[in-house]
Amino acid sequence: MKVKRLITFFIITSTLLIMIVSCAKYDAMLEASEGLAAVKLQDKWGFIDEKKKIVIPIEYDDVWSFSDGLAKVKLNDKWGFIDKTNKIVIPIKYDNVNSFEYGFEYGLTRVKLQNKWGIIDKTGKEVVPIKYDSMGEFKDGLAKVSLNKKIGIIDKTGKEVVPIKYDSMGEFKDELARVSLNKKYGFIDKAGKTIVPIKYDTITDFKDGLARIELNNKWGVIDKSGKVMVSPIYDGIDEFIDGLAIVSQKNKYGFRYGTIDKTGKIISQLRSLDTVEILDDTTISEWYMRYITGRVRNNGIISYSVFITFGLYQGKTKVGVTNDAVSNLRPGEIWRFRAPVFIDYANAYRFESLDYY
Repeated sequence: MKVKRLITFFIITSTLLIMIVSCAKYDAMLEASEGLAAVKLQDKWGFIDEKKKIVIPIEYDDVWSFSDGLAKVKLNDKWGFIDKTNKIVIPIKYDNVNSFEYGFEYGLTRVKLQNKWGIIDKTGKEVVPIKYDSMGEFKDGLAKVSLNKKIGIIDKTGKEVVPIKYDSMGEFKDELARVSLNKKYGFIDKAGKTIVPIKYDTITDFKDGLARIELNNKWGVIDKSGKVMVSPIYDGIDEFIDGLAIVSQKNKYGFRYGTIDKTGKIISQLRSLDTVEILDDTTISEWYMRYITGRVRNNGIISYSVFITFGLYQGKTKVGVTNDAVSNLRPGEIWRFRAPVFIDYANAYRFESLDYY
C-alpha cells in the first residue's frame, strides 16, 4: 500500500514539475481550449498541445483561444482566423474582428475593414456587405447598424428589418425601441412598425406600461399603444410611484403642484408651494412713508428665504422698484411683507417676482 502511494505521489509531482518547467519556458500561457493552449514568448504568440509540443509557430502578435476549431489571430495589426493546423481559414486582413466569446454567433462574426463593418461566415464568405459605419452585436437575430449618420436594423442575412433612416435608436425593451427623427421622438417595434407616433419633443422609457411625453413644452402620459392617458397640459410630471405622480403648472406667482393617478384624474388639487396674497389696501401710511403690504405663506415642506419685488409706476410709466425679504420662513408660516414706496410721485404698483431659496 505504501509503495502504491509513493508511486502515485511521484507521478503527480513529476507532472506538476513538467508543467511548471513548461510554463517557466514562456512569458505567458492561456488556459487550454480544445486541446491547445496559447503561449507567449518574446512578444509573440503561438500554440502548444497537451504534450507541450509547439503545434502552431510562435509568430503572431496576438491570439485568442480556439473555439469551434478556429482561433482569432493578429499579425501586422490585422486580424483573421486559423485552424488547428495553422491554416489561414479567414484571411488576416481585417482591422477588427468580433469573435463573440471566442467563437461565432449564428456561424457569423462582425469584421471591420477600412473603417467599415460587415459580416462574414466561418469560411470567410462575406454574408453582409462591409459598408456600414458601425454595427452592434446580434440580439435575437438582429443587429443595429448605422450608415451616413442614420440608424436601422438588419437581420443575419443583411436584410433591412428596420429602415436605416433614424437619427437615434435606443435598445429594445419589452419589444419596443425609442427612436428619433428630425428632432422628434416615438417608439417602433422589431418589425420597424411605428407604435408611438414620432412627434414628441421628448419621451421617456416605459415604466409599468406608461411613458411621459413632452409636446410644445407641456407634459403628458401615454401607454404602450401610443394612447394618450394624460393630455400634455402640465409643465412637469414626475415618475409614477404607487400609482400616483406629482404634476406642476406654472402661473404668475410660480408653480402649483398636485398629484394625479394613471388615468389623469386629479387626486390632490394643484396649489402653490409659495403663494402671494395681496391685501385689499394697496398702500398704507406710517410716519410719512407709504408701504405695499401683503402676505406670503410657505406651503412647502422645508424652510425658505423669500424675496418679493414690485414695480412702481406713475400711470403706465415704470419709475422704480421696491422689495422686501425674509429669511427662514418655516413650513406653514405666514409672513407679512412691507415694501416701502420711496418715490413720492408713484401712484401705482405691480407685482413682479417672488424668489425663494
